[in-house]
Amino acid sequence: MFSARSGRPARKSLGEGWGRFFPDLKLESVEEAEAHEYPGPNTRKFWRSYTEPALDFLRAARDFAVVLDMFRPLPEKNRLDRRTLSRLVARLNRHAATTSPAVFVDERGQLRQGWVSSSLLGNLAGMAQLDLAQGRVLRSCKTCGAAFTSQHDGARYCSTRCRSTSLKRRYRKRTRAKEGTATRRRRPRSGAERKSRRSHHRSSR
Repeated sequence: MFSARSGRPARKSLGEGWGRFFPDLKLESVEEAEAHEYPGPNTRKFWRSYTEPALDFLRAARDFAVVLDMFRPLPEKNRLDRRTLSRLVARLNRHAATTSPAVFVDERGQLRQGWVSSSLLGNLAGMAQLDLAQGRVLRSCKTCGAAFTSQHDGARYCSTRCRSTSLKRRYRKRTRAKEGTATRRRRPRSGAERKSRRSHHRSSR
């Protein structure tokens, strides 16, 4: 199995590797966990007893988020070298290890290819693999902040709606700025200013 800390393959005994995934069994020692007869993965008894520790999930989710963030578009001078890129791909592949192709029957009775995974992170990692292989990278929408993928370097919005919303906001901002400038130019003079102006006009005659 893979080590949760190093992300590299590590050899562990059955008790060390599987014992903690079955907390209801209340195995008090490594020896007891080693000798226990665990149910097979394809049985109902297995899935009733199996529990994935929350800390393991959070650690894997955090690593997956870091990997995806590293694949975001970077300036040419900050582009990843081949060695670093290969390490990131290896980490992504580990997250997608539980994902595999499958064939389904659609509503018309036609066979369609799809993907199955035993974990949410594995499914997301498999989707990321497909996107990256087709040149699509992860981006953040400038309007709503939602994550989306695109092949275009200049992509900034996740949808036409968000693009339109951004354009309207910029238009309103420019309009308010122009109105503010015009208002300052047309600011009415105070009584003292009008009186001073009339006095200056009379004295100049």
